[in-house]
Formats: sequence, C-alpha cells, structure tokens
Amino acid sequence: MVRHRIRFADVLAVTLSASLGAQVPWGHALMSNVNNAAPMEGLLLVDRAGSATPITGLLSNGFPSRNVPVARIDPWDGRIWLGGPAFTTTRLHRAELVGTTIVNPTQMAVINVVSGTQALALDLNGNAIVTSDNGMVPFGGPNAGGGLFRVDRHTGAVTRLIGGTYNWPFGHYGGINEVVTDDSGNLWFAVTSDGSIPGRIYRLAPGANGDYATTPTLVFAVPSPASAGNVGSIDWVPARGARPERLWFTTGGSTGPYVGYYENGTVQFVSGVGVHAAIEHDAIADDFWLLATDPDEVRRMDHAGNVSTVVQVPPHGVNGTPSSIDVHDGVVARTLLVPQFVPAAGTFDLEICTTCPPGHLGVVVMVAPASGTFVLGTAGADGRIRTRLQGLSFARGVPGSITLLSACLDPATATLQIGEPLLWPRN
Repeated sequence: MVRHRIRFADVLAVTLSASLGAQVPWGHALMSNVNNAAPMEGLLLVDRAGSATPITGLLSNGFPSRNVPVARIDPWDGRIWLGGPAFTTTRLHRAELVGTTIVNPTQMAVINVVSGTQALALDLNGNAIVTSDNGMVPFGGPNAGGGLFRVDRHTGAVTRLIGGTYNWPFGHYGGINEVVTDDSGNLWFAVTSDGSIPGRIYRLAPGANGDYATTPTLVFAVPSPASAGNVGSIDWVPARGARPERLWFTTGGSTGPYVGYYENGTVQFVSGVGVHAAIEHDAIADDFWLLATDPDEVRRMDHAGNVSTVVQVPPHGVNGTPSSIDVHDGVVARTLLVPQFVPAAGTFDLEICTTCPPGHLGVVVMVAPASGTFVLGTAGADGRIRTRLQGLSFARGVPGSITLLSACLDPATATLQIGEPLLWPRN
C-alpha cells in the first residue's frame, strides 16, 4: 500500500476521478421493500418521472431473503448499504449497482441474532450506524440484542453505541427504529415502546473525536394524539434561507396527525397527510419523498403538506410492504470528504468527492494553507467525481485546518458553480 504524508508545503497533483460504474443515478431514489413475493427481490429504482424498476441480483449474490428493511446510498462512493431482514442473523452488506443489477456484494458485519436491521445512517467518518429492533438486553455476546451500533467503513468492526446496559439513560427496554445524521455529525434516533411513553427522539453528539462516547439527550417526545407517539420514520433537514433546521417525522397507527416536524423546541404537525412508512428529504428539489402502504405508493410532499403520487410499487401497488427510501440528492459543488475526524494514531484512507450534474466537469481543490487539486473529472450518470488516497498519515495540528473547495462547470454554457468551503479535519 502506498503511504502519503500531507505536509504544510504540499501541492497535490491532479488525480483523475475513480469510477465504480453507474450506481444510483443522480436525482433518483433507492427504495426497499419487505414481505415480497417472487419475482420481487426487495429493491427498486425510482425516478421523478414515475418509473419504479425492480433491482435484481440480491438472491443470486447471497442476500438472505427477498426482504430488505433498509437501504442507503453512500454519498462518498455511490455504493449501497443493505440492512438484513428480521428473524435472521442481522447482516450488513455493501454492494454496487450496475444498471438495475446488484454486483460485487460484500458482507460487512454480523451484528446480532434474531433481530432485524430497522434503520441505517452514515456518520461523518463514513461508518454505518445501524439500529436493531430487539429488546435492550445484552444476550448472546457483546453484539447481541438490540440497540445502536457503528460498523467501521473499512474493517467491518462493530461497536455498540447504545443498548443493553451500555449508555442507555432511560431503562433497558424499548427499541430503536430510526436514526439519521445531521451536518454536525449528531445522531438523531427514535425510540419506541420506551415504557409507558413511546415515541421519544434522542440526539447523540459525536464528541471531540467522532466516537459517540457521550450520553444521549432527550430532545422531544411526539405528543398525543399522534398514535401515542409511535414514530415510524425521521429525517433531518438543514436550514435553508429563513427556514431553520427541522427534524421531520412520521407516525403510524389509527390516530392522527401523522406527519410533523420539530423546530426550535416546538413540535408542529402537518394536517391531512395521512400515514406513511418513510419520509426522505430531497436536497435538490427541497421537498420530500414519502412511502405509503395499501396501496403501496411512492409519493412527493412539499413543506406545506401537499402530497402527490409519483408511482405505485409494482405490481400495481399490492406487492410487499415499502420500508425505506433514499434519494441521491447530491448538492451541486458540495465537497464530501471522509473521515472528517482524524484518527489518533495510524494511517487512514481519505475519500474525496463532489457532485455535479451528469456531463459537467467537476473539481475539488485545496485553497489553504497551500493550493492544489485533489480530483478532476467529468460526472457520469451518478454525478460523482471522486478519488481515494490510501495510507495517509496526518499529524494533528500540522498544518491545522485545510480548506477545500469544489466547483462544477457546464461545458455547454460555460456556467461555473462554486460550493461552500469545507474545513478539514473537525478535530
């Protein structure tokens, strides 16, 4: 393995963009289903025009069943993360997508037994954050039982963040069924069946080194009559213009309201939306993707709660149960980099990426304390221009913060879009 050392005076040479194939196209969504029957295999590719194309290759590549409770798109390299189904050993997979076929799957980790993956998020170091739904009792070994787990991006090593008797501030029961990461690296997660007050939303800070060795903070409990606060899905939405950041949620059950958000200490409900299994913010369009059941549909919603149907889940909205949706909504000329927290010792791999519309030229450059180009290339269908530097050694504090900047050039109009600067590392 080649080792690189970044020094204050370094000027990095141009690195052509690495490619992993097509992956999920820019602006499209990856949807997962459970309770499927042949020929469905649990994944679909959905676009704004109203197509929902089944993805194949899961079963032939060793995925344990047709049921995929959760799927997430990796924003740094485009691969997809797949959570294992309930009532089996909880496996976490990574795979590539070529067209509508899964290829090169890798089993990243076995987390626990008889407990399915409920939700997936990715932290600021690119590691998977996995929730499982079994009771918070540590049986069968250090990674058994339910809770919140981190899976190392490269090694697959599993670390329990919450669960059992570890870091669990409100009792040893309940289930964590949703988790999302905000731009500061905080993990927001939803707890159900927490004693007599279900539907609590907690926040776990990354700490100084991104290790989440802190205590969760209760942020709010979803108030009645929203199905006794039974939270089904959450998503964090950054501030935009005069609108502050919000934590959106959906609830299930027989009692409404069903969709709402938390903003500046207050919970607000959006009337008339109904029950939905999942909610996902689209940063490109600044609206939401929703999943409905019976009939099984992909829908869109604006911030005011106006809903429209995109497409029924094949065949004809009666197959399986929609469980998760993730959109490839890469913001144009935004710099993406992992890890954002430099490890205390040893070497690490640095992944650098920006997103541009397909066919546009993209570049990521360092503008301080020296100048140089990290990556340069033309965006393919998935919009990513990326590279990976392996075996880096970076002493903390030398040279201090590095400032990176991304830009996208439309060759047809010579229009240049420049993103916001990114300071690295965070520690």
